[in-house]
Amino acid sequence: MQLNLMNTHYITNGLVLVLFTIQFLEFYFLKSTLSDMGPWSWTTIHSKFECLPTFLKKTLKVLLKYPNFLALLSFRWTLTLISLYFPFPTVYFLILLSTLVFLYRWKNPFNGGSDYMSIVLLFGLLVNSITVRTEWREAGLYYIAFHSLYSYFKAGWVKIVRPEWRNGKVLKWLVKSSPYKHPLGIFDFIGHSKSAAITCWFVIVFELTIPFTILSPPVLIIFLFLGILFHGFIVYIFGLNRFFWAWLATYPSVIYTSLSLRSLV
Repeated sequence: MQLNLMNTHYITNGLVLVLFTIQFLEFYFLKSTLSDMGPWSWTTIHSKFECLPTFLKKTLKVLLKYPNFLALLSFRWTLTLISLYFPFPTVYFLILLSTLVFLYRWKNPFNGGSDYMSIVLLFGLLVNSITVRTEWREAGLYYIAFHSLYSYFKAGWVKIVRPEWRNGKVLKWLVKSSPYKHPLGIFDFIGHSKSAAITCWFVIVFELTIPFTILSPPVLIIFLFLGILFHGFIVYIFGLNRFFWAWLATYPSVIYTSLSLRSLV
């Protein structure tokens, strides 16, 4: 199947639906922590919103207090499903707005970047749906592609300037601190300083070079396959499921952008 504006948008939308499905299920199974007796109850966090106008505080209380919080996530999921068949700007705006309200509940750094990338995806889909003009629709996909590739480069740059990443110490600590049980072979492999350093350098080189592969679609496909393996490894070790799907959802836009650049040559 050849990527065009329509199916790139549709595939991205479908992957976002998977992402939001996982997020809803995560919070549903953790709903006891959101209840009035849980550590994330409205009683615990409401003080964060005291600086807001009274109207906004009351609105947020209605939307974010349990069980309405789960209803908000259900509403967002339903809208995302609807957007697959009715990709109207109003629908995407409501999805984006509900996501921003959801994130505002926590008022902390975005979850490993996956929540940030969710905003990028939704804004890109919104721009893509505003008009039938090709330039605008492509701009939405280019926006997603830019943020995806930039996120890799930024992560690689942060690692390469820090000696604890270059020598593998951070990776060893992260793997050992993982709450998930894995075959001992992984821990034994990462436990060796040389193996950890080699693995870190592989990740660093991958993250720093992937933005430049956009100039060559065949090379880009290889790197995106490596990206899937990379994110899959993170899911296996740390259980960051949404991290995997958030970045995977950007890949159709990255491929489309690469093909568009290739057509200009």
